Amino acid sequence: RLRQQFPDWQQELNLRYLPSSEPDESEAQLRSWGQRVIGQAPSGSAPCGVGVVLAMLDGPVNPELAEFAGAALIYQELVGEPFAPSSPAAARHGNGIAALLVGQQQVPGLLPAASLYALGVFGEDAEVGLHTRTDWLLSGLDHLLALPAKVQVVNLSFGGGYSRLLESSFQRLQSHMQFVAAAGNDGMDGLRYPAAYPGIVAVGAVDARLRRLRQSNYGVGLSLVAPGEDIWTLDERGEGYFAGGTSLAAPFVSAALALPGSLEQLRKQARDIGPPGSDAEYAAGLVQMPECY
Repeated sequence: RLRQQFPDWQQELNLRYLPSSEPDESEAQLRSWGQRVIGQAPSGSAPCGVGVVLAMLDGPVNPELAEFAGAALIYQELVGEPFAPSSPAAARHGNGIAALLVGQQQVPGLLPAASLYALGVFGEDAEVGLHTRTDWLLSGLDHLLALPAKVQVVNLSFGGGYSRLLESSFQRLQSHMQFVAAAGNDGMDGLRYPAAYPGIVAVGAVDARLRRLRQSNYGVGLSLVAPGEDIWTLDERGEGYFAGGTSLAAPFVSAALALPGSLEQLRKQARDIGPPGSDAEYAAGLVQMPECY
């Protein structure tokens, strides 16, 4: 009757459209794309990282989260007063890095069976937000040698300017452990410190299409690249979120470097995703996880 009365109108049933994928499965795939693209063993295989000891200098970590219930995670606050971050962004960073390294439940940890010493060397103020300082970092570096277990790899997901004191400290410690640092998020040719110090393994970031992340620093001194966009991890309340930047790329290389092998082997086994051979934007290529025994 409507068509007869209004012949120029367009009428049809209101249809319902459904997603063209399974929501749970696709979300799970998205949450672990970084782990899959570097060749991490699928969940269900033997836990990776038995006997490995890692450390990180970063922001606060909540060791009481259910995510860390089965993890060998020890958090120590080194900046003096217990750090009570006032903003979610300030509280997220340390937890996000720790969960990516040794996550047990919501986050497919890169080395879930490893031991992790998380040293809190960050503070917060109204103008700068989450930050660390030369003196706090020097304290953290000194503390590494006093830990009860020998640390193999230290993750440094932060960046700033040059410090002669820090360079000397890194040089002194490099005979005891290896350091992996984020290249920086300025999108420029040139690395932030500590990634730019000699002997530090500098890590750039790529997106899900394996292209350099727009904000990832690059250039001379870059060692490897790793996933750094839409990386699923947890905040201080144990709630999941997607994060990005070279901070999130560094742990992928820290985990790979902690397994049997050497940096030179990692560079040889890296997936070449740029121009043939080593280049300024992708260095030796996309890090690949060594087989875990």
